[in-house]
Amino acid sequence: TTLCESAVSNVVITVNANPIAPVAYADTACHGETIILISEAAAGHTCYWYADETSTTVIATGNSFSSTELSVGETTLFVNQKNNETGCQSTRTAVNAMVYPIYAVDYPVTACDSFVWNNETFKSTGNYERTLSSINGCDSVVTLQLPINHSYDITIDTTVCDLFVWNDQEYRESDVLTHLYTSAQQCDSLVTINLTVLK
Repeated sequence: TTLCESAVSNVVITVNANPIAPVAYADTACHGETIILISEAAAGHTCYWYADETSTTVIATGNSFSSTELSVGETTLFVNQKNNETGCQSTRTAVNAMVYPIYAVDYPVTACDSFVWNNETFKSTGNYERTLSSINGCDSVVTLQLPINHSYDITIDTTVCDLFVWNDQEYRESDVLTHLYTSAQQCDSLVTINLTVLK
């Protein structure tokens, strides 16, 4: 055993700073459409996308991430950037992506003779589909379920001797009589009687 020592060597330790967290944002989209998330990486850095704040699974790389599979509502994804030379990574930035719903709505309504909806006039019973835009700009299919009931305009010519009784009223002179009835389907119908009374 000896107590000999080697020559002293200098050891250089380089400490690289972590990059700052990237700036990121997301568009909005309607359900089923492509939503795009954007991140701004510094020169010489690469962005990495994650499903949550602590996951080690990378779901995409690069300055943008697009998906058609996000659920309706707000989804939070995370992105960081890594220095391509040093391998040092930033903390993660949360990015909130909003996906708006598309609706399929039934609109049942009953009308007399015709029905005006969305600047269209409908005169026949049927189901009518129209694509309308929601408040968030997403197309939604609305089905108008429309039974059309009809009102009537009926004229009757009648001749009687001396007296005619109609709706609890007595008529002894020739006249034109009218009355507005409401049908079982709640539609107004006008009945006109051309009355001739013979003396």
